[in-house]
Amino acid sequence: MRKRTASWRLTLLCMVLGGAVLAGCGRDDNRSAGQEPDDAGAAAAGKPADGAASRTSDAAITAEVKASIARDDRLSALAISVDTTDGRVLLRGAAPDTAARKHAAETAQAVRGVGAVNNELSVQPRSN
Repeated sequence: MRKRTASWRLTLLCMVLGGAVLAGCGRDDNRSAGQEPDDAGAAAAGKPADGAASRTSDAAITAEVKASIARDDRLSALAISVDTTDGRVLLRGAAPDTAARKHAAETAQAVRGVGAVNNELSVQPRSN
């Protein structure tokens, strides 16, 4: 198993978090500063938000799941893709064994805001 350097992890984390920030920047709702979004009341009432707020939240969840996977030596952030829709996380790609596959789902489920995890990872042992 190869060792990952701290700079590689930092670079990957910056890329993931940068993508999440950019995903949340596409605001197209003509609000001025200080105005609340239309779905703010729903969020305050504990209901799922619609629109841009939901997309931003999903992007943040995706970024945190990817960062958690990148920090874990048992998992490969390059081999696992993460997609989030309405708080539901979809994991696709490869895990080196069944324990790592299960651990990836548990790692995703532990992230705040995740409602469910659909684990579509296949088991593919790493080649040396």
